[in-house]
Amino acid sequence: QEQERIANSRERMAHVGEISAGVIHSIRNPLHGVINCTEILQSKMYNIGETEQEIFDMMQEGLERIERVTQRLLVLTRDVPLQKIDADINELLQKSLKFLEMDARKKNVNLLVSLAGDLPKIKIDPDRFTEGIMNLLNNALDACQDGDTISLVTKKCSQPGNGISIIIEDSGEGIPADVQSKVNDPFFTTKPIGKGTGLGLPISRRIVEEHGGLLEMESTENLGTKINM
Repeated sequence: QEQERIANSRERMAHVGEISAGVIHSIRNPLHGVINCTEILQSKMYNIGETEQEIFDMMQEGLERIERVTQRLLVLTRDVPLQKIDADINELLQKSLKFLEMDARKKNVNLLVSLAGDLPKIKIDPDRFTEGIMNLLNNALDACQDGDTISLVTKKCSQPGNGISIIIEDSGEGIPADVQSKVNDPFFTTKPIGKGTGLGLPISRRIVEEHGGLLEMESTENLGTKINM
């Protein structure tokens, strides 16, 4: 039964690869239209304040990120190499947090951030890395309720080498013990229909492993979840 379940998951992943091209082509045309409209609107606004400019920048970055994700989906069935560059992990994390802050405020979820100032730059693919982090942060936020907390911590890795440790921890609902063995299976999710696909954690784990890292999860029902990378 376990082998059959894994085989079914793989078959569904293959099916996603087959249908993604048509879906993404339908998305990209209006997406490009929105990107162009944003650029035109920004070019016609003069003497805008710092806050408005920051909002425009976030909109532009978010749309461009969606565009890069659609490009990745179009090559889902091919082995696409990472585009690694020397990157500042803290800077990428801070950008990711900006996209989470508004939703966190709406849910009255506290964000606690502690980023070590002595981290070395490491070679990563910024887009893939950010995608993995956003999956994990959104999972944490989905698990939280009014008054809960999400913490994000970076520090030098305790192991030899120039490694970096990233810890994402939430005080949300946690994952029941009887389903924790399934959370890495594609399409498995404890979220209601329409709230999750069951792909966020498996994709994030794969991204971390592609960068030579390790993702570990600890979770206790009603007490929260902790992700170590």
